[in-house]
Amino acid sequence: MKFRPPKKRPPLHKKLIVLTLILTAFGCIVRPDKISQQQASLNAQQYISNIDNNQLPDKYLSLYEVLAIGLTRNLEQRAQRMKIGLSTHQTDLSRIEMLPVAAATAGFQSRNNFNGIISSRGGTLVDSTTQDSSDQFGELSLTWNILDFGVSYYKAKQNLNDKKVFEEIQRISIHQLSQDIETAFWYAAMQQHFDHTLKSEISAANEVLQVKENSHKNASTSELETLIEMQRLVTQLRQFKSKLDQSKTRLSQFMGVQPDLEYHLATDFSQVILNPEEIKAEHRVLLHKAFSLHPEIKKSFYENKNSEHELKKAWLRFFPGVEFNTSYQYLNENTLNHKQWGNWGSQISWNLIELLQMPSRIRLIKGKQQIKDLETMALSLTIAAKLYITEQQYLNHYATHQYQLRNALLHNKLKERFSKKANLNKNSQYYRLINYRLKALVADIEKYAAFTEMKLSLSRLYMAIGLDLIPDLDLILERDFDLLADTIRIQMQETQPSVINFINPEFVNANTLVPNAKSPFPQRFTRYGKPSKKRQKMVHYTPPSNRVLGTGEHTYGIQLLMARGWYQYNSRVTFNGIKDLPYRIRRDGYRTYYHVYYKTFPDRQSAVQGLTVIPDFYKIFNPKIAKLP
Repeated sequence: MKFRPPKKRPPLHKKLIVLTLILTAFGCIVRPDKISQQQASLNAQQYISNIDNNQLPDKYLSLYEVLAIGLTRNLEQRAQRMKIGLSTHQTDLSRIEMLPVAAATAGFQSRNNFNGIISSRGGTLVDSTTQDSSDQFGELSLTWNILDFGVSYYKAKQNLNDKKVFEEIQRISIHQLSQDIETAFWYAAMQQHFDHTLKSEISAANEVLQVKENSHKNASTSELETLIEMQRLVTQLRQFKSKLDQSKTRLSQFMGVQPDLEYHLATDFSQVILNPEEIKAEHRVLLHKAFSLHPEIKKSFYENKNSEHELKKAWLRFFPGVEFNTSYQYLNENTLNHKQWGNWGSQISWNLIELLQMPSRIRLIKGKQQIKDLETMALSLTIAAKLYITEQQYLNHYATHQYQLRNALLHNKLKERFSKKANLNKNSQYYRLINYRLKALVADIEKYAAFTEMKLSLSRLYMAIGLDLIPDLDLILERDFDLLADTIRIQMQETQPSVINFINPEFVNANTLVPNAKSPFPQRFTRYGKPSKKRQKMVHYTPPSNRVLGTGEHTYGIQLLMARGWYQYNSRVTFNGIKDLPYRIRRDGYRTYYHVYYKTFPDRQSAVQGLTVIPDFYKIFNPKIAKLP
């Protein structure tokens, strides 16, 4: 058999070079894959199915239920909650970093020849080996650095504060989102309330304008002015309708449903509102509560604490690091006497470059702290200004609502009177009737819009104080709409008003005209010509304000006396010491009668019960139950 010499194998380094070139070529070949039309269509179907899965309960939705659905399904809120969850995991990791570092190592190593040595002291040079060509080893070590422990301690505190910061950011986003949802809800409720009326009135006005367009040459000046005003009112109503239609689309977006999904809102525009004249809490008390509860203030506090911890971490890096270590090792080496052993020790290290960087780092951190203090001061001034502005806005919107109530009452009475005179057979007076109906509709819309702005300004006042709709944010994670809606209802009806501390627990009805409410527009009667002295004196008979009870829906009262004229009323109530009791005015021609009551009630039965507990002092007036004028 012929002997064949073995083939020479290429060196190892050449193999590595070839392998590296192949991997590099594969890396250069990689290109991003374009999404196909089929994949894009599948993604679109998935997105649509995700939106369709968000259905609404088959019932009329109240404001509290809409808020619960919107706050639970909102994607931004989900992202904020995920950030809080991540910060919790980061806090757990920072706690583990304070523990000593434990490491376990095990492995196998081999070489193609022996690790030999040559002794030069012996008479003959004899080769010897110090280890086997193949070894098995293992190690279990424990290391603890005191400096790293201190840095990890303050880092863990910073992570805890970061979690609190994310929670306050979530509170801020919930405040803003709830404000947006409430705004969209009330305007969507207006759209639901006025949709049919707006369409019918605009259609009727367009018919009249189309008929009058051909005969405008023979029209009088008053008719032309009426038609021009009608055209202006139709344009205004179309703008109202466009704004209201957009609000329902926005509300659908907040609830995470399709914009064309049909649903109905349970609205009650006659619900009670808070009378600003009954506010007992002073502005400084509300300001103190705002500085205690506002999420922006709390967020700034936690950020300032993080700056302090960062300064302490910088001071710790100034000191040398002391490290303690211990380990247990195993080595399967035939040349060793002991294959298992343990060792321990300590060492100290000091980064001298840190000493040079320390002054600049300290100045940088202190400068950031000073900037943060200035930002906190500016934030406190901003919150104080916002609280004052929202409080004044609520008072102004309340007064505007009272004015719009009066305006709507006058326009509706005018419409009713003219509808009796006008012939409905579309004669010459029909277009005037349409004009009065448009004016009454605009007045009604402005009345409800004023009520909406008043409700929203009250919510903004609560938000400026820092009051939450949801006391426990974990309720959002439970996704129980009924429980969350009930919690929001309790917060909005009981908890939030109690913070402002109202004197009278009775509220003023939103559709009730309060006679002593201040109007933003002064009601002045302009007289032409020079009035006579007798006529000028009659201005004195007008009472300054009607001392009725806060609730205007009362119908019965316990009457004590009746006075004819202002002078008689003033003398009687002053002499008898009952000047602060409520009274009602009744006018009969040029006569003005003042009916003084001990108390008013919503019905006769409650008035009879109130008469049984009337104090003895008022019995000298022979009180009787009478219907309010």
